[in-house]
Amino acid sequence: MGQKVAVVLPEIEPFSFLKGGALATWVKEVYAFYDKQQFFIFSPKTSTPFRGFQVIQTSSLPTNWLNFTYLKEKSLAKLVKQNFYPSLVGFICKLKGIKIFHLHNRPTYSIVIRKLNPSAKIIVHMHNDHFLTLNKSTLNHVMLCTDVIICVSDYIRNNIEEYCRANGVIAKPLYTLYNGVDTNKFKKLQVSLNSKVIFFSGRLIPEKGVEQLIDAFIKVLKDFPDAVLKIAGGAGFGTNVDTEFIIRLKEKSSLYPANILFLGFVNHQEIHQLYNHSIIYVCPSIWNDPFPLTVLEAMSSGLALVASEKGGIPEAVGQAGLVVNPSNVEQLSNAIKTLLKDGLLTEQLGLQARQRVLEYFTWEKVSRQLWPYLFEHSP
Repeated sequence: MGQKVAVVLPEIEPFSFLKGGALATWVKEVYAFYDKQQFFIFSPKTSTPFRGFQVIQTSSLPTNWLNFTYLKEKSLAKLVKQNFYPSLVGFICKLKGIKIFHLHNRPTYSIVIRKLNPSAKIIVHMHNDHFLTLNKSTLNHVMLCTDVIICVSDYIRNNIEEYCRANGVIAKPLYTLYNGVDTNKFKKLQVSLNSKVIFFSGRLIPEKGVEQLIDAFIKVLKDFPDAVLKIAGGAGFGTNVDTEFIIRLKEKSSLYPANILFLGFVNHQEIHQLYNHSIIYVCPSIWNDPFPLTVLEAMSSGLALVASEKGGIPEAVGQAGLVVNPSNVEQLSNAIKTLLKDGLLTEQLGLQARQRVLEYFTWEKVSRQLWPYLFEHSP
């Protein structure tokens, strides 16, 4: 067995097929290509973890597991008390002789882990814009404690570089490593060109643009009264609680019960079936979505895309879809109608999307590209 690696999910992200989100899926898919005995995945406790991995569920350990009296340096004791989860990770890894850390979406974990493991190699992997919330002092501290920063898109990488320049902080090397998708699970099935099923999958929160999508779809129904919009997702991962926002969405859709279908949260083990029975996928994010997995899943499934121009989404879509301003409901509606009117264009874009995924966005490719960041020049 080679050098051991700690793969650290955020303290709120269970490594679970039922409760986990995109990060849990990313770790499960990428690390499946490696020797699983070499990797230790840290996450909060869950009753439905992905099987076949070495998972250390830190929240299942007693809170007194760390005996602070052993920490003679007062500043270190204070740091540990204020950062219990990454401290627990750091101490466990120290005991297990783990010297490589792959931290997902939590750059500040690097500070306490570096303090506890001075000779470690620390890779921070950013799937979001969290770096932009750090003040100058913390930003500088993170850069001093980190060896490599991996970004999920050029959009994220450029933002971090610009933020460091604006704050006068010297950035560590930053690299872009795109997400991937399981092309065997998410694959194109034969769907009638006459199909008018449109699909959205994601959290039902304002930032995802689902309200704008519903407004646009209601306009679509004037020209295509038999069109159907399927909406999969809940307010959070693994939950179907109706928030005020979801209640508003359902009230807005109540006049079209046969056309707008709310499917609730659908776990990742089953979601591919919904792509397979759709012909168009819409990603209407009104926030700067870094690089959503749902877009790659739709592309791999051979769906034609109507996608937001925000964040890293255009990097995924390339020329294989229609990119729009999601806040412009008329533009969003017209793009959907364009695809519904032109079955050949819809089919062509779906084929292009599938080919683009096979060329650039497979999990196997991601795992090969990640390997050098983990093990080259490791301590």
